[in-house]
Amino acid sequence: MQEDFPALADLKAGSDKAWTIAFARLWPVALRVSRQSTSHLSLAEAEEAASDAIRSAVDQIDQIRGEPELFAFVAVVARRKAISILREKLASKRGSGVLASSPESDIDELSSVSQSTASEITNAEMVLLLYEALNQLDPESKELLLEKYVEGFSYEELSRKHGIPVGTLCPKLMRALEKLRRVLKKSPALMKELHEFLRS
Repeated sequence: MQEDFPALADLKAGSDKAWTIAFARLWPVALRVSRQSTSHLSLAEAEEAASDAIRSAVDQIDQIRGEPELFAFVAVVARRKAISILREKLASKRGSGVLASSPESDIDELSSVSQSTASEITNAEMVLLLYEALNQLDPESKELLLEKYVEGFSYEELSRKHGIPVGTLCPKLMRALEKLRRVLKKSPALMKELHEFLRS
């Protein structure tokens, strides 16, 4: 089992141990968001965006009010940095006269990024709502759902990590999702939005 996410007070106090634990949980989220934001970034560029997001979180920790807000902050900054790197990359290609892709595909990529910027805030809100709901679950259910749907672990990775056969793990996740649905049952519209977010 992973260590509990450190207390916000410990992060604000600059505890090395707290930040080491926080980094291990925040990094997979930041990297996943960076890589999903645009298909035109290399792994190194996505890692740069993720690193920038976590550095920003360290710098802004005094303004952050809780664990859910910290995860949402990192996700939003990682996405914005990935988009910024893409724009710089495309501008550099045009300035040097080297085009690895066609101008039309570059325009399409930037257009798709611009159209998805509005959903960035919605996704951050969904992360906040997800964490608030998860905090009402038992520790095992919360951890499995976070690792599967936020940190992006595969069933095989979760099975190895927790020493649970895949055949047992899948029903555990189904039960955890059912618990989450019960927490959210008072808001059918929110549950539908969250379901779409988890599928994305």
